[in-house]
Amino acid sequence: MHSRDFAFREMSKEPLTFNISKKVGYLSTTQIGELCGCSRVWAFEKARRGFFDEFKLPGWSGKHYRFSDSAKLRARCAAIKADRERERLPRPKSGAWAGVSTWTGLRFQFELLMRQIGGSWADWDASDRTEVRDYLRPMVEFDRQLRGERNDLA
Repeated sequence: MHSRDFAFREMSKEPLTFNISKKVGYLSTTQIGELCGCSRVWAFEKARRGFFDEFKLPGWSGKHYRFSDSAKLRARCAAIKADRERERLPRPKSGAWAGVSTWTGLRFQFELLMRQIGGSWADWDASDRTEVRDYLRPMVEFDRQLRGERNDLA
C-alpha cells in the first residue's frame, strides 16, 4: 500500500458536506415550493412560465433559477399556500357525479357518440341492437315519465 493511498483513504473517512444555504438573499425553486405548500416541480414550472419573473436574479437559468428573498415574494407564497389550504367544496362520495353531470353534457356526449357511430348501426346484428336498447331503456322510460305517460317498456 502506497502512502498516497493511505492518505486518500484517511481523507475519505470524513463525510463530505455541502451547505448551499450559505449564500443569503435568494430562494431556490425548491424553497419557493415549500413556502407555497407545493412541490419543487410545481415551483419550477411556474418559474419557467414567468410567474416569479419580477423576483428572478440575473445570471441564473435552466434548472437553477434563483429569486430574491423579499417580503413581497414571501407574501405571494403565503397567499398561494392559504388558497391551497382553504376549505374546498366536498366531493361526493358516491358515484352520483361520475361521468356526465349536466343534461347539456349528456346531450353533447350522445351527439359525439352518434357522430362516431355514423351509419354503421344499420349493419349491427340483433345481439348488438339488443345490448344498445338495454342501455337506452332507462333514458326512454325517464322521457316517458317526463311527458306524463305510464307505458312500461317491454
